[in-house]
Amino acid sequence: MSTPSNNVHEAAAQGDVTFLSSNRQLLNLQNDRGWTPLHFAARYGQTETVRFLVAEKVDTKLVNSEGKTAAKVARFWGFEEVAKILDAEQESSVTTPGTQEVATATINRGRFSENYQNFFAGGKLNRFGFLRTENAYLTRTLTSPTSRFLLLSNGRPLFDTTQPPATIAWLSYPDIADIIGNPYQEEAIPAPLGEGKDEFIIVFLGVLEENGEGPDSGPAYWVVDVSPRGSLEDKMTALEKNLSERKFDFVEPRPKAFKLETGDAAILAQARAMVDWNYRNQYCPACGRRTVSMDAGHKRTCPPDEEAPAGSVEAKKKVTPPCKSKGVQNFSYPRTDPVVIVCVVHPTEDKVLLGRQKTWPKGMYSALAGFIEAGESMEEAVRREVKEEAGIVIGNVAYHSSQPWPFPNSLMIGCLAEAVTDIIKLEDKELEEARWFTRPQVIEALSQSKLPFEAQSSALIRMPPETAIAHQLVKTWALEKEWSGAGVLAK
Repeated sequence: MSTPSNNVHEAAAQGDVTFLSSNRQLLNLQNDRGWTPLHFAARYGQTETVRFLVAEKVDTKLVNSEGKTAAKVARFWGFEEVAKILDAEQESSVTTPGTQEVATATINRGRFSENYQNFFAGGKLNRFGFLRTENAYLTRTLTSPTSRFLLLSNGRPLFDTTQPPATIAWLSYPDIADIIGNPYQEEAIPAPLGEGKDEFIIVFLGVLEENGEGPDSGPAYWVVDVSPRGSLEDKMTALEKNLSERKFDFVEPRPKAFKLETGDAAILAQARAMVDWNYRNQYCPACGRRTVSMDAGHKRTCPPDEEAPAGSVEAKKKVTPPCKSKGVQNFSYPRTDPVVIVCVVHPTEDKVLLGRQKTWPKGMYSALAGFIEAGESMEEAVRREVKEEAGIVIGNVAYHSSQPWPFPNSLMIGCLAEAVTDIIKLEDKELEEARWFTRPQVIEALSQSKLPFEAQSSALIRMPPETAIAHQLVKTWALEKEWSGAGVLAK
């Protein structure tokens, strides 16, 4: 038998005003996810129920566990009329003399729909980019006892293996002080690297503002690359052995990273991308000399000149002239590779297009994806990729959400697109197969995606896990009402 709280929430979702009228004392009741009857009525577009609840003076400002008011829930699910009713109620509740400007601003902000947030996004760090050139601040932050350091070795993060299933091993400055020293005591532009020398890759990631706001309001986060290489190999190998004795190990980020808490996953994505960018940009694009790190790991520059090797006849002369380029070619700044990934909707039938690569596990299908090329818009890239990979012509393209993808350094731009044709032709042979799948087939695959891969045998197809943007794109089409889905998954 249902409890009263469940009944009142179900009544709101179903539009049962009669039941709600007889349980007025429960109209502001929140469930374990913070949802009120108003949230449920808004979620399922029950316009008359919303009007009733507003007339009963329920609290329209209550938020659920995701920080969403009922108005935001309505707008997220496409029920604009419900959202406008709730906007008007909030406007009337704050429109007193002197507050008209505030009320209007709230309404204007409400025109934007709620954003999706994918795994590896949602970072909580304030990056404080304007402080990356302030050596005094960087020195203080680097050596602070509250600062936390993430170590990477050949792209593998350091994990605490005593804390399953996945926990980053955060180190403090004393743990690595002998290794990294303090590079921010040097001059503004570091000297060129000597022959046979390698530099540490150290990047300031930002501050977790736990005590108010500001650069000193919480612990600072750093990433240090300790990959054994070149002149640093012996030192790094010894460090890795020491860490292993403490039950800390460098692990492959896939699949371990997908079990991290959301905030740590976002930090890892940022850290891994920044280290990868530094590693791939060690040479000046104008003259080919070794670059050095600046701006706390967020800029690489070609040094003004190089000194001759000690003891050579040219020891007191410059053996390499300053870089001839004086433009932006002297510097490299972090870049990310944009990739479109798209759920293609059939032009006339209740189906979507999914593809699979030959190297994927048996039965695995996903949304089509590809890099954006030079001079392309997002929409043009979607149309080109789908035509090249599956021979399908695309009409309209709708943006859905994006996902940082640190393998090594991409930004996945998720879209849903309208197919104009439906005859599949694998033109560039990148895919082993592409097929149209029905909504029931997709929903079954989505429902099993939380199971271990080998346990998903009953589904016709297998889908990427919830941590992948491809899963979220297909889920949007399959389950949300505006795409003719059942609308059964409340956010």
